[in-house]
Amino acid sequence: MQGDQPITEARIKQALVAVAYVISEYGRTEYGPLMERLERELLMYREARDPMSRARAILDEDQAAREKSI
Repeated sequence: MQGDQPITEARIKQALVAVAYVISEYGRTEYGPLMERLERELLMYREARDPMSRARAILDEDQAAREKSI
């Protein structure tokens, strides 16, 4: 059952992308509060990690963005 899985940054991002898609593609603006909640949850999740983990995540995201732009 999916509810038994641990909450991870990837799962929060996946949910955020899904909600953003529904809002953008179908105009379902009533999901705006859910998107805002997921954005807050993602920030709180990131802030709760230790500095080393946060630094590595920042560098990983930067590297991925650089590779995409090539």
